[in-house]
Amino acid sequence: MKITAITKFKQGDLYNALKKLGWTQAELARRSGVSPEAIGCALNLRNKPSPSRIAKIQKAFGEAGVFIDVLSIWPEDFKGLDKSVTVEQTKEVDLALIGANTPVLHDTMKPNFDDARKIIDETLSELTPKQASYIRETFLNGKTCEEAGKEVGKTSSNYNMHRNNVLRKLRNNPRILKKLEEAKECICIA
Repeated sequence: MKITAITKFKQGDLYNALKKLGWTQAELARRSGVSPEAIGCALNLRNKPSPSRIAKIQKAFGEAGVFIDVLSIWPEDFKGLDKSVTVEQTKEVDLALIGANTPVLHDTMKPNFDDARKIIDETLSELTPKQASYIRETFLNGKTCEEAGKEVGKTSSNYNMHRNNVLRKLRNNPRILKKLEEAKECICIA
């Protein structure tokens, strides 16, 4: 039988805090005074909450004994995703495994992040080491422009400007765009 696993990506720190407390998004909304819609948009990476909402969310988690720095979990220049990121994979699965409460989909239907990482590394090797570091630090290593900028003696806005120039260069190179599409196929982002 063919089975399809569909995974929706969430903001990991918020998701883990909700799971740890056994809260729903609605419960966080009630405790923080932030609308359920705004909580959903933040959790689903649609946008970064405003500073006042961040303070309310952080206070609600803190009062429950879970401490996360809500402001630092989004890159400072994060504007939100245009669409939800989803991983979909279909695989032939033995029916006996499905009824056995076996994590069939989780263990056997993983995106190939290793191949995607290799393709991305190959793509970045076409840039100068300095240009590649702007992309690698913020997108692959998860640093904010402020954090990455401090390491190289730049302000966050200066670092962001240089990174955006590199992104523009990548977007305008058809060969690089083709390689990035190959990486995308490895992890099946829909």
